[in-house]
Amino acid sequence: MGQNLTPEQARFAKMVVGYPRLSGYWDFDQRICHETELRKALNAMSSGEEHLARFFLGLWNGNDEGFDMLDAVRDLDHQERQQLIDWLRDPFWP
Repeated sequence: MGQNLTPEQARFAKMVVGYPRLSGYWDFDQRICHETELRKALNAMSSGEEHLARFFLGLWNGNDEGFDMLDAVRDLDHQERQQLIDWLRDPFWP
């Protein structure tokens, strides 16, 4: 993983790498997200993956990217909801 990441980017990378189908859209060596490809893939994702993709993309870009917390909480499992809770307790933006 990228050696020159800011502390916030490294923290974000640790969150994302737990989701291999999503983490491939980020290149942490270059510190970029392949946003166009990620947005195109949203329609083919499960509802849980789509919620997480929108959440991660929103953190990366600093906007909501269509993420809906109530919908996400309804669809995500306990571990994924815990990711959101942990972030809400100590928010950061990469």
